[in-house]
Formats: sequence, structure tokens, C-alpha cells
Amino acid sequence: MTAIGQRLEERDAWAILALIPGLGPATFALLLAENHTARTILDVASTETGLNRLRRGPPVDRGSDESNIDLRAHSRRAIPDAVIDGIRQAGLRPDERLGRLKSAGLSFVTLEDEGYPERLRAIEEPPWVLFVRGEPSALAVGADCRGRRDPAADRAWTPDRGTDK
Repeated sequence: MTAIGQRLEERDAWAILALIPGLGPATFALLLAENHTARTILDVASTETGLNRLRRGPPVDRGSDESNIDLRAHSRRAIPDAVIDGIRQAGLRPDERLGRLKSAGLSFVTLEDEGYPERLRAIEEPPWVLFVRGEPSALAVGADCRGRRDPAADRAWTPDRGTDK
């Protein structure tokens, strides 16, 4: 691992990558499966060989059907150049990116963190990083969630009154 990966916590690397426009949960999951850690993704982008590997994209699983064996061996999901450049730039200045988050008053919770909301974790493609202004513990299950109105669960609420119970 290069100096980039050695000086970053894994969760910090997740947050840095989450700031890259166009790098969504599906592509991040494929990159993570191929590179094992977010820190490694940033490290790989620091070399020309690594950049070329990222440009080819991670392998795409075509299933276990044996008729697809040749397809599986050669199928890769290409990653847009703008995303590759974003990963490279993020790897060059990770401390600057983390500093911008802190100066904006943001903290973050990753999908791997204990404080990540369980109900959100249960959806098919949950956001891999949640940026939070305020107290991250407010994301906990029992926290009040304004704007959620389930009439079946809260019969005392009515639009004309606008109050709960």
C-alpha cells in the first residue's frame, strides 16, 4: 500500500470516494469487490498502471451459466473517464477533501459503521456514505423523522390540525 492508503482510515477513504460525481453505489461496490478496500482504490489510481486497470473497469458477473463462460472472462464494466479522473484527483489530495468536509461542518457515517441506520441498510442499494450536519446519532432508529406520515400508524395526525397525537 502506498502512502495514500497508509495515512487514511478506511472510512475516510469511503467518504472521499463518495464525493466523486458519478461514482454511485453499484460502481463503488464493484470497485470494492475487486480492490478489497477503498484505500486500495485510491492507491491504485496513483499509478499509470492502476489508472489503466480502473479504466477497464471491474469484471461484470454474467452468472454461472456455462454458455456465458467466454463472455464472463472478457466482460468488464467501463468506468467513465470523469470518474477515473475524480478518483485520481481524490487520491492526490485526500487530506484537502476531508478538510473541506470538516470546514463545512459535516461528519459522515458509512455503510460499515455501527451508527448506520438499520432500516436504510436493509434497502436494495443503500447509500454507502451518509453526510450529516449535526449529531450522527440522530440517525438512530428511535429518532424523530419529520415529514414521515403513516396514517395507519398515527391515526391522531390530521392535515388540518398538523400535529401529532
